[in-house]
Parts: sequence; structure tokens; C-alpha cells
Amino acid sequence: MCARLEKIRPVKNQRRFYAMRTSQTLLVDLCLTRECGRIGSAGQILIEYTKTQNDAEKALNKLAAHKRCPGYQLQELLQLKLRDKEETNFPYSQALIGSRNTA
Repeated sequence: MCARLEKIRPVKNQRRFYAMRTSQTLLVDLCLTRECGRIGSAGQILIEYTKTQNDAEKALNKLAAHKRCPGYQLQELLQLKLRDKEETNFPYSQALIGSRNTA
């Protein structure tokens, strides 16, 4: 599951993004990857490991709901099926950031 939120306030010169994704590591551990920063920048990445896919998706939904309160708006929400013992073929930077850069 992937989600991307953005907050754009031209008056305050704010152009921020918050992207999240659930995925598997090479050792079949599950994790929630979060990336945030100014639109157009590389951003910062934080990885949290979880025990089950359900836990990762619950954490993603909880964070998305929490971020919507201060003005972030949901831009994308994608459902992905994870493969057993493989990393999903869904490049994080291309899927969530892609051509969404707004000056």
C-alpha cells in the first residue's frame, strides 16, 4: 500500500509532501517506509519494521489520518500485493514522487 499527501500554502511559501509505503525487505521482514520534505527535494526517509502486513497497513492509515489534520491532502493511494520472499518491483521514488514536482 502506498500513500502520498501534500500541503501547499503559497501565502506561507509551504510546499511539502509526506509519502508512505509498506514493503518487504530481502529477508522477508515487513516495514513501513516514510518520506517527507519539501516538494522537489529528496526529503528524509524513516523505516519502521513491523511483524505483519496488517500492522504496517494500520500504521500507514493511522499516520495518513493524523497528517490530514494539519492541512495535508491525500494525492495518491495505491494498493500493492507483496510477493513472498521478494522486494516488490515498485520503485519508491518513481511511484510516489515521479512527475509530481511542483515549483
